[in-house]
Amino acid sequence: MLPYLIDNTPLPSGLELVFSSINWRNIKEHPIETVLVDDILRMLGRTRPAPKAPASKSDMAPITPAKTYKVGDLCDDGVQQRKLRLYQVARGFKVGVSSIVEFLDKKGIKIDRTPNTLIDSQMYALLEKEFGANRGGNPRGDVRERIPQKTSVELTCSSKTYKVGDLYDENGKRGVVFEVSADGKHGKIVSLAEKRLEWANKEFNGWNEHIGAYSKTDGAVNMAVVQRIPNWREKYPAFAWCADLGEGWYLPAINELKAIYDIRNIINVELYWYWSSTEEKGDEFCAWIVTMNGGYTNFNYKYNDSYVRAVSAF
Repeated sequence: MLPYLIDNTPLPSGLELVFSSINWRNIKEHPIETVLVDDILRMLGRTRPAPKAPASKSDMAPITPAKTYKVGDLCDDGVQQRKLRLYQVARGFKVGVSSIVEFLDKKGIKIDRTPNTLIDSQMYALLEKEFGANRGGNPRGDVRERIPQKTSVELTCSSKTYKVGDLYDENGKRGVVFEVSADGKHGKIVSLAEKRLEWANKEFNGWNEHIGAYSKTDGAVNMAVVQRIPNWREKYPAFAWCADLGEGWYLPAINELKAIYDIRNIINVELYWYWSSTEEKGDEFCAWIVTMNGGYTNFNYKYNDSYVRAVSAF
């Protein structure tokens, strides 16, 4: 029809007859499909195309049903989720950090013993199989639900922010902040409690030999070295006292102890020598100490008594 409408040429007599027969006021009542369209096509010398057969089920692309979720389900559609830290996993399974590290080592997986070491889903699956019975209750407990199943990112555990000198009191762990990250959400605390102890028990050989606790910046590294030694609790009282405060506590390294000196007036220390976890490389009998009366450093025989404060990361 378009050629006749565009150039205003007269309609063929047959088409003119067809159009003149339509009651345009009642166009809906006219049998357009069976009369009008067929007549127009016939006058134009054309035929109606055959109707297209409906597509068979085999030709149709399969429809994947959308996943449904309820509150508490783990979304596994590539959503990035959080990892857990070593101390959190140890707490969840009610075992020591050293037990986890030693178990993974036997499985050929070596990790750092520091409490903030991240545990991925592969490691967690092995740990759950080995220690899951310790937890009791739901085998997919609250700790399990936070383990990533795909690509993961680390998320912060707390929305609080801190500055040096603040009191930290979360999840049963209390101390004074002496080191903090730029965003104030991570850092280190020193324990409120203290005790006077030997670095190494004189009754054992640990006081007269190097054990490899040489880190000057991270006491957790030195703690891990000590915890690999058989009967370490009996041999190294200062380290054992720190560990007994709970998961994640350790004897500070020399530089951490120097930072604690800067907040000495806040934590009410004794004006005396305090043990660090750092050995003196030049003398297997000695480890480094810091006095809170001036901040001076020196080293002392490991079997002597000095004060002990513990440190933990958050």
